[in-house]
Amino acid sequence: MFKGIQVKLWGIFAVVLLLAMGAVMFSLFGLQRISQVSHLITKEEIPLVRSIQEAFGSLIGGKGAFENVLLVRAFLEREELQSGEAEFRGHVNRFEMFVSAITWGSESSAFARSAGGLNLAEWKRAGFERTLIIKIPSSAQAQLAGQSSLYFGVFVQNAQKVLAAHKKFLRLRHEGQLEEAERLQKESKEFGERADRFFQLTVESLNQIIELSNAATASAITHIDEVQRTVSRFVFIVFVGSFLLAFLASGIFTRRVIVKPLVSLMASAKKIAEGDLNQKVFIESSDEIGSLATAFNDMADKLKASYENLEEKVRARTEELHTQIQELDRTAKRLVRRDFELLGANEVLRELDELKSNFVSIAAHQLRSPLTGLNGRSTLCLIKT
Repeated sequence: MFKGIQVKLWGIFAVVLLLAMGAVMFSLFGLQRISQVSHLITKEEIPLVRSIQEAFGSLIGGKGAFENVLLVRAFLEREELQSGEAEFRGHVNRFEMFVSAITWGSESSAFARSAGGLNLAEWKRAGFERTLIIKIPSSAQAQLAGQSSLYFGVFVQNAQKVLAAHKKFLRLRHEGQLEEAERLQKESKEFGERADRFFQLTVESLNQIIELSNAATASAITHIDEVQRTVSRFVFIVFVGSFLLAFLASGIFTRRVIVKPLVSLMASAKKIAEGDLNQKVFIESSDEIGSLATAFNDMADKLKASYENLEEKVRARTEELHTQIQELDRTAKRLVRRDFELLGANEVLRELDELKSNFVSIAAHQLRSPLTGLNGRSTLCLIKT
């Protein structure tokens, strides 16, 4: 029932559904783009920042170990000197490992060959092979990383000269060569100042790498925000457009397919009720409304035929009744004439009856007089007898 109208309604629903699916596909595309950018941040920028933080930690740790060695004031404190130098070398190696990974990427062949393979071996030993994967950086980041490695190398060279001079200073002072020790200490200050200067340059280079990474992250986040706004705007437009389209299509559909044909049907039905049986409904549609219009026209045709047949029957019956009335009228006239004849005959009979009564009365009177005389005489005879 109502399959034709249902098909049209399903067509409208299909159009709205296609628009909604388009919005969903666009949203999925936006989400995929957001996922890609998020993957870029989580897989590239975050490991890079973490590596820079590790490099910073090694740099600060090496500087601290270097300064701790310089705090040793006695030549006999050899264990502290050796321990401080070992700690310093450890931080140096760790820094160079992270800077090499930042420069070439932790999975590159260049990183595997760096430091004669020691960097890769230490990387694996620390468990970074699976937990900290650094992608190949941009050219600017790689250049800054190489620059920081050079600065750090100069810092290490000068720091080692300062450490060597400090150990010699402690030995000379322990041996009582105070003037030579003081001269050596003054000479080592130049190396210390140069080490501090290149330490600051190394820090600045690492900070610049962090700024580039932060800029890339900020750009990615901005892109994510733009994609989100674009997707939200598009989904909102599609939702509102789909709603308006569905509302407009439903209104047009309802007016053209249902309301307008029903109004035409109602007008035709009203005219038929007023007696105009020639009314027709012209609705060219293959749905239920069209079937209803066809049924309505068939009903009108049958009603018109029935009305014409009824008129014919009424006309024939009227003529038949008119003939019967005429026959009855003639019969009535004959009956009236017969009634008048019967009234005349009745009057004659009444007159004859009166004549008969008069005759009988007279005859009886005439007969009664002789009989009375005979009766009296008979009575006298009897008495005499």
